[in-house]
Amino acid sequence: MIIYNMILCFLEVLKYIFISDMFFLRQKRKFNNIILPVSLVCVAMGIVAEFNVVNYLILYTLFVFVQMAIIYENVNPKFMLLTLWSVFIITLLDEMTRVIIEVLMDYKKIGNHLIERFMSSLITVACLLSLSIIIGKKYRNRIEKVGIGYYIFFLGLTIANTFIIVFFKEYVFAQIQVDNVALVYVTFLAMSIGMFIEIALVMMLAVSRSDYKERNELNQKFLEEQKNHYKYLEERERETKLFRHDIRSHLNVIAEGLRKEKYDEVGKYIESICGQIENFGNVLTVNNGIVDAILNRYYSEAPKKNVSMCVKGQIPKNCKIEAFDLCTIFSNVLSNAIEAASKSENKSLEVKCGYKDNKIVIAVENDYDGNIKMKNGKYISNKKNTDYHGYGLINVKRSVEKYSGSMNIRAENKFIVNILMYNR
Repeated sequence: MIIYNMILCFLEVLKYIFISDMFFLRQKRKFNNIILPVSLVCVAMGIVAEFNVVNYLILYTLFVFVQMAIIYENVNPKFMLLTLWSVFIITLLDEMTRVIIEVLMDYKKIGNHLIERFMSSLITVACLLSLSIIIGKKYRNRIEKVGIGYYIFFLGLTIANTFIIVFFKEYVFAQIQVDNVALVYVTFLAMSIGMFIEIALVMMLAVSRSDYKERNELNQKFLEEQKNHYKYLEERERETKLFRHDIRSHLNVIAEGLRKEKYDEVGKYIESICGQIENFGNVLTVNNGIVDAILNRYYSEAPKKNVSMCVKGQIPKNCKIEAFDLCTIFSNVLSNAIEAASKSENKSLEVKCGYKDNKIVIAVENDYDGNIKMKNGKYISNKKNTDYHGYGLINVKRSVEKYSGSMNIRAENKFIVNILMYNR
């Protein structure tokens, strides 16, 4: 019996791993680091469950929290809320599958409580595995960014639904005397399915609101990039007009110096004028308006942070990548690159753009101080605004994947971001 309970505990672990994978792209600890502690906790749970030492629900919840802390890294409040929510959503699933099994067992006249529990767990594991595969990484990214308030709401809603289902199954349906027992089971299953649909719809609403909020923030950022570029161009135009206004005076000074044969002074004066021309006349272009705007903005900001920025290559004139996505990609990558380069010793940044056939390639290489932060297997910035840790690169990856592309990040002597997209 203890071995049977231990097997059930391992099945429970699988259920929570699948749910966690559905909601979070979380980094699991290495298998050899978790197998022993997980096994020990399962053994302890199996023994305690056998002798009913304490309230089973409290023990089971504690068991789940311990297992999740062992298996996953960086366990935070949102993840703990999800784990607690999982306790109740899995209870709902188990109750549904148990009813189905009870119908089959009664039909075959081989009812057995142990077999029911085991089969119920297997079916629940199979359902959660299927959902995990269906949801995929695309939806996991979206769910992970839902605010913690929604998780609290999900938890309250699921707890209420779980208690309703358990109450009806154990107390209401058990008291109903009908000739057609199948009708009771069908009613119970319909209630359970309705509750799952209700929870799913609330989640979809939360994800949609989160997406809308994020999209709005990115739109604001896009408009801000355009505004900054226009200000940059206006400043350049103003400086050009001032220089043109003074050009006659400059020529008079040069002519006077030549007349008096002060060649060294004239040479130095011409060099200073050339320096001024380079300061306001060097506008970067890669053949794309919005990318030019972003590149020139950061190119003008780079010297303020003592960063040497170099841009090479071009983007095709008939670029089919939406301006919104180009803004998302370049603004996020360059913002991180300049921030990292400014803290390094060499302080250099290089941007390369190129294309061939229907492929567009972007490479950004920058120096960094060797301090790399990672969370759940993802790179995050060292910026002070921790509310958006990691989301910049997530947004970049999402924009890249819209065009069947890929993003590769490496931290070697330099921090390198390589992006490939299809121009279609």
